[in-house]
Amino acid sequence: MFTDCKLVGSTFDRCTFDLATVEGGDWSFVALRRADLSRAAFTGARMREADLTQVRAAGAALRHLDLSGAQFAGADLSGADLRGSDLSALDPREVELAGAQVDVAQAVVLVTALGLRVGPEAAE
Repeated sequence: MFTDCKLVGSTFDRCTFDLATVEGGDWSFVALRRADLSRAAFTGARMREADLTQVRAAGAALRHLDLSGAQFAGADLSGADLRGSDLSALDPREVELAGAQVDVAQAVVLVTALGLRVGPEAAE
């Protein structure tokens, strides 16, 4: 369990964090390339500009994370709980999201990233 740890700029290439629990802390600029985060629980951590390229996080709980500027190319987030996290840097065309859980605000961000426009229902 990692509670309020400061790991800014650390590199964990191809590491396994399966079943790890992270609560709070600063993981900004951390490289987790090809890491296994499946079934891990990350909550409330700052992960600005983290490198999550090809991360395997199927079924993980990644809640209320500051993921602004993070890199997600090739990431598997299928079945992950992403609610409350900043997904503004995520391109849904570059990651696996099948079955992932997001909140309404995140759904708007993802739909907008796909090039769709979100607006009120048209009056008849």
